[in-house]
Amino acid sequence: MIWGGSHRAKVANALVSSMAEADSRVALSLRRNGDELVIMLPSATVTERLDLWMVRYSGPHETKVARGENRGAMLVNTHIALAMESLGRWDGQAGAIHADIPLPEDREGGVAVWL
Repeated sequence: MIWGGSHRAKVANALVSSMAEADSRVALSLRRNGDELVIMLPSATVTERLDLWMVRYSGPHETKVARGENRGAMLVNTHIALAMESLGRWDGQAGAIHADIPLPEDREGGVAVWL
């Protein structure tokens, strides 16, 4: 995974800091029903509406390096983000969100969901 570019330490510190500021966690429950993902949200007290996001990612993918010092090598990448989708905003009310998640042809990969 590549993130943060040349500012990796600053990005990591910002992530740790933001997690420390979070005053609570919400336990999402996920259930797959064919090509649909059902996200169950509990009732919770929130001070503002929260954005719900989903990222679909691929399974392993091999890439042959064509040039440079690694020419001829095979790189294996995993969890490659394919699509990021906003699933709406959540106001703390219990309920379910339904999202389409068609399976890739190779049936590998998955989704990540967060508030």
